[in-house]
Parts: sequence; C-alpha cells; structure tokens
Amino acid sequence: MQIQNCTPHEIILVAADGTPLLSLTPSGVLPRVSTTPTVVGSLAVEGHSIPLRRTVLGEVEGLPAQQADVTLVVSRMLAQAAPERTDLVFPDDTVRDDKGRIVGCRALARA
Repeated sequence: MQIQNCTPHEIILVAADGTPLLSLTPSGVLPRVSTTPTVVGSLAVEGHSIPLRRTVLGEVEGLPAQQADVTLVVSRMLAQAAPERTDLVFPDDTVRDDKGRIVGCRALARA
C-alpha cells in the first residue's frame, strides 16, 4: 500500500512511547475544501454580544481520484467533507512538545 501526504506539513508517525516510526513528507498535492460561515445567533458575554457562527463545508477541490492501494493523508475537515471516500485519513492522537507544538501523531483516523 502507498500513502501520500496531501497536507503542507511533514507528518511524523510515532510509537506509543514517542519513538518516531515513519516520516511522511508533503507530496505537493494540496486539496482544499471551501467553507461558508453562517451566523446562527449570538452570545451575551459581560455586556457584549458575541456572534455565534456555524461553518458549513462546501466543495472539495484538487483531490486526486481514488486509486486502489493508495491512501491519502488530508486534513480532518477535508476528510469530513468527503465521507464517501474510503481512501482518506487524517492525523490523530497528536504528540506535542513542551511548548505545545505538534511534533507527531500516534495514529491516523477516518471521518
């Protein structure tokens, strides 16, 4: 099986103990999903009215056609926008450094 990183970031898969297992460099293929924010109300907070929005996922652009034995790593949002695609996964169970930056993930997930 092939795995293609369709994100702009290197993805490092790590073991449960934090040992790096595999590094996935960006492939240069960057599919995107459009979003439309919609105001659905407001919240009254300390005398201020704060808009409350819902983001609706739209069209997916630039996503390669599904191929046998090829898995594409994409963003969680893109995977959620294309639930019919069985070849899409996203980083899950992230590992962070002491400054809170993501340095890897322990798993991949499906939407």
